[in-house]
Amino acid sequence: MPRRLFKRVFKILGITAAVGCGCLVLLVTIAWLAWIKIYIPNLRQKAEAKWAALGRPMNEFEKRLQTVNENESLRALTRDLEPLGIRSFYKARLREQNPNSINVPKQITDIIDPSNARRDDQVDLTAKDFSYLDQHAADLDRLYKGILQREPAVWSLVPQDGMTLRMPSYLAARNMSQLIWVDALRKLERGDQQGATEAVNAGLKMTSNIGEQPILLSQMIRVAIDALYAQVIARLPEDPESLKHLAADVDSKREMWRTAIQTETWAVMRVVDYAGMKPEDFKTFYGSKSPLQKLGISSNQSLMEGDCSLFIFDVADQVATSAQVNKLVRSDLGVR
Repeated sequence: MPRRLFKRVFKILGITAAVGCGCLVLLVTIAWLAWIKIYIPNLRQKAEAKWAALGRPMNEFEKRLQTVNENESLRALTRDLEPLGIRSFYKARLREQNPNSINVPKQITDIIDPSNARRDDQVDLTAKDFSYLDQHAADLDRLYKGILQREPAVWSLVPQDGMTLRMPSYLAARNMSQLIWVDALRKLERGDQQGATEAVNAGLKMTSNIGEQPILLSQMIRVAIDALYAQVIARLPEDPESLKHLAADVDSKREMWRTAIQTETWAVMRVVDYAGMKPEDFKTFYGSKSPLQKLGISSNQSLMEGDCSLFIFDVADQVATSAQVNKLVRSDLGVR
C-alpha cells in the first residue's frame, strides 16, 4: 500500500512539474513575443516620432541621402598632388595598400608641434630648414593656382555603403594642410601677403567639401583644419566683413552638425536592422537560415534595437538643444 501511494504521489509530482515547466516556457515565450513584437517596435516608433517632432523625420531624411559622385576637380587636385607624394585622396580600405608616400620633413612639422611653440602667438622661423619648401616651390605654386581656378574638389559619397563607405584620406588632408600652413607663414614672414593669402585660400578650399559631408569625422577634421589656418589668417589684413561671415558660418556649421549626427543615427539604425549588411543581402542571409537560427538572429536584433532606440532618443535631445542654443544662451548664458 505505501509503495502504491508513493508511486501515485511521485506521478502527481511529475505531472505537476511538467505542467509547471510548460507554464514557465509558455510565460517566457509570451514575454519574449511581447518584447520583440510589442515593446521594442513601440519604443522604436516613439524614438522616431521624436525626430519627426523636430521636423526631421527619418523616413524623409533617408530619401534625401543621395549618392554624390566625385568631380573632375578632385581628379585634377590629385594630379597636382602627385609630385608631393599623394596619389589618392581616399583612405585605403581594409586590405588595401596605402598608395601615398608623402613625407613632410620633421623640420616642417616641428614648427606646427604645440610642444615647440612659444606661450604667445608668435612663431619663430629663424634658423629653420625650409629646403623641402624650396624644392617643391613650383609644385606648391601650381597646386594653389589650380585649386583657386577650379571648382571645389568633391569626394565620392555613397551613404548606403554603411560600414564600407569610401572616406577621404584625413591623413593626406592633415599633412597637406600642415605643409601649406608653414608655406603661408613663411611667405608672410617674408612680407609676401598676397602669396600667403593665396596659400591660405587654396588650403581652405582644397578640403572644403570634407566639411560639407554629413559625417561627424569629416566635419571634425575640417574644423581642425580651419583652426590650423586661424593663426595665419590672424596675421593677414583684416576683412571688414569677417564678423558677419563668422556669424553665418557658425549657424551653417551647427546645421551641418545636426545633419551629420542624424546621418550617423540613421547609419546605426541600418546596422541594427540589417546586421551591417545591405537590405537585399540581409534578406538573402536571413532567408537561408533554419528556424532556430532565425530565432537567434531575431533575439539578438531585438536586444540591439532596444539599445538603439534609447540612443535615437538621446541624440534627438541633443539636436533639439542645438536648435535652441541661441535662446538658451540668452536666457542663462548657456548653463543648461
